[in-house]
Amino acid sequence: MRLLKLFLISVTVFLILLFGMSIILPSSVVISRAVDISANSKDAFNKINNCIVWKTWITQLNDSSLKNISATKIHSGKFEVTITSVEADRVISQWVDSKGNIQESTMRVISSPSVPNATTVQWQYEEHISWYQPWEKFASLVGDQILGTMMETNLNNLKKLLETN
Repeated sequence: MRLLKLFLISVTVFLILLFGMSIILPSSVVISRAVDISANSKDAFNKINNCIVWKTWITQLNDSSLKNISATKIHSGKFEVTITSVEADRVISQWVDSKGNIQESTMRVISSPSVPNATTVQWQYEEHISWYQPWEKFASLVGDQILGTMMETNLNNLKKLLETN
């Protein structure tokens, strides 16, 4: 009985500490990457404003399970992507995974007025995490390493694609 009581108190204290530490972590996580490209900003924007064209530079979209690919929507068994807004210099999309977690993605094309054919493409993901899910907050700490690496690879694919044309 004494060991059971010690175990229950230990687990309770551990969970309170875990929850307490998660409160100091942010509830909104932004992961951002950028790449400089020697290409026209209009050409770069044409590669980011259409889901069909994403297949040429986003490696995760080279999957045979993708269904219903249109200019504004991609659907697979793992995720669904919808372009929600296209502005003069940015494309905003919503990525929803199979668990219903929502991430907002923004891709921006930034051109340099002083240097011709100098373009920066910036890609960011933003995820809002509920305060009552401490495990999600801790998982977001490694999300930057995982998602950030994927974003860098895909942005470099975009760079190669634009600079070879």
